[in-house]
Amino acid sequence: MKDLLKNTFNNEAEIYDLTTQYLLLNYDFFLRQAVEKISKPFDASFTILDLGCGTGNLIKLIRETYPNAVIYALDYSTPMIDKAVEKEIKDVKFIQCDMFDIASEHLPLFDVIISSYVFHNFTSINDHRLIFNLINEHLAVKGKLILLDLIDLADVEKEKNYESSLTASMREHGLKDEEIIKWMGILKVEDAPLTVDLTTSILSENNFESITINLYEKCGCAIFVADKITDVVLLKSELLFLGLRENDIVKQIYLIQNPNDIWKTGNNGVFLSVMGLDALLSINHKANKESPYEIVKQGINYALMKNHVVVTTDISILPIPEWYYTPVGDFDFSKYFVFEGRHFLHLAYKGCAFSLKDKCKFCSTKRRTSGTDNSPDKIVTAFKLAHKKMSADIQICLGGGTYIPFSENVQYFFEIIQGIRSIDSKIPVWVECIPPTIEEIDKLIDAGATAFGFNIEIWNQELRERICPGKSQVSLDEYLNAMKHVINRLGPNRVGSCIIVGLDSYDSVVDAIDALTDIGVEPCILPYKKYNRTNLGAYEIPEGYQHDFINLSYYAAKKAYEKNVIFDDNQGCLSCACCTIMHDIQSKIKKGEIL
Repeated sequence: MKDLLKNTFNNEAEIYDLTTQYLLLNYDFFLRQAVEKISKPFDASFTILDLGCGTGNLIKLIRETYPNAVIYALDYSTPMIDKAVEKEIKDVKFIQCDMFDIASEHLPLFDVIISSYVFHNFTSINDHRLIFNLINEHLAVKGKLILLDLIDLADVEKEKNYESSLTASMREHGLKDEEIIKWMGILKVEDAPLTVDLTTSILSENNFESITINLYEKCGCAIFVADKITDVVLLKSELLFLGLRENDIVKQIYLIQNPNDIWKTGNNGVFLSVMGLDALLSINHKANKESPYEIVKQGINYALMKNHVVVTTDISILPIPEWYYTPVGDFDFSKYFVFEGRHFLHLAYKGCAFSLKDKCKFCSTKRRTSGTDNSPDKIVTAFKLAHKKMSADIQICLGGGTYIPFSENVQYFFEIIQGIRSIDSKIPVWVECIPPTIEEIDKLIDAGATAFGFNIEIWNQELRERICPGKSQVSLDEYLNAMKHVINRLGPNRVGSCIIVGLDSYDSVVDAIDALTDIGVEPCILPYKKYNRTNLGAYEIPEGYQHDFINLSYYAAKKAYEKNVIFDDNQGCLSCACCTIMHDIQSKIKKGEIL
């Protein structure tokens, strides 16, 4: 917003509530009409942003109507916000910010964004285009925009009727002729509302649909309600965060894909294709019970629902090859490897050897006790018996569940790799572990490992020590040196590291992405999932980290592409797109759909 306009609102804060009564016809009535457009149950819990909240009249109505709503209120003017705070509206998160700088605030995604009598102050149509684009970016899947504003009547007679009503309103409130003339002059200079048609057109340009308009010509205003068009990458990001509410349908899918209910990680769930994107959606955790998403059957097909509203019917189960289920002799292959995505076999494991004191605080993997994992001999035997039936695109993923000391990880994987190589000399074998010594990395490569994942997860050292006390004993320099060594031995696109968004600051994750891509390492951007939030103690999770996850995934995909770090050219978990959105984003970059 231009400085002059900002100063105007600062100066008018003290008299704003008074002037609305005679400068905005039927002001209170139209605020109530706008709140009615939210159209949710009285006890609904949802996030809503009042964009340009002024002195808080609209949010006061929202709170009275929706006691469980999570309300954010943004305004540039500190005096305006001060007046709103004086009204003591319960549980409102005020943000003092220019609305055009909203992206810098790292806010959450909103179910509803509402604005009243703000945009007619813009002097440029480009400002409208920009703000509608920013609003769209900050709306969740199935999000709704409600816009109450003045309009350009685009008709001389209608304009005269409106000006006559406005003049009458000012007279009714005791304004004298000279004051009326002054205000009419100010409004002609300051107000630049758009026509209904132009507003509708700009909304459509910025990915809004189902636009409805309530036009009130006598009062010179309109209420627009528009739905955000479903963006598939955003949809996938929400599903990765929230998972699916468990029901009989998802339980059935889960047991088809994981017949032995192997609790490999805290990520257990179902593998689906949603609007053409592959995704692993968790179902087995307490956090998933609060998810607004569920799968239902519609005839012979599936439908994905959010808050009981259909999001898409373009959803299918990722197929599992028949040979995966077929026992061979005494060996049930599905007890030794979990089939993931479309062609990945991930080693099954039962826990981690870090103590309760040293374990990563965000992890829900169980503690390992001695002798609980399958032996290398049994794993290799199971692989040998199933090998002849495997398709040529299968990849092996060895990882998860740290052994103590770390050298035990190396020996365990070394014996498995040796056995696999005695059967198949070409199948990709990806290894995930805490970086061992350079000599031990060479030992695994010489045995036949073809790619590695060394997961830093948290970049800030202080937070690493606090949240990952065991893993943080290995320094960032040791991680980076190990990665450089793998690249020297195996070439580009053969090593990566997971970075979790939600446990570190936005800027720190940017630093991690830059440091990794600069040396040719894939930064695998994952969302923190609230499985074991209580284990984090008093650590405060950033409110807007879901939106940050999307923005950081775009940043990582673009930065990696510039550095020729190509996600699909990697191997193992790092080439699978099911747990991230950055693969999907980089795919769009490669196709030229994103610049």
